[in-house]
Amino acid sequence: MSTRNIVPRADLEGSLGTQHKRWEYVYASGIYLAADPSGDMNAATKQYVDNAVSGENLWDRVGAYITPHYTNDNLDLYAI
Repeated sequence: MSTRNIVPRADLEGSLGTQHKRWEYVYASGIYLAADPSGDMNAATKQYVDNAVSGENLWDRVGAYITPHYTNDNLDLYAI
């Protein structure tokens, strides 16, 4: 007999564990996230992160030199 699924009675209903009774570990080969993160502790997919930073163009690289993309930007480095 194959392993049975854990299925809620209705869509968008139910959870695994509670705030005070949490699972210690979860091992899975994949997790599907149906929405983009909207809270501080929400998970983000690789696709979401790639899309969020794809428009970033902060640095220019010529050979071994990296410079700020915008003329008035500066990069200050301090030794501690």
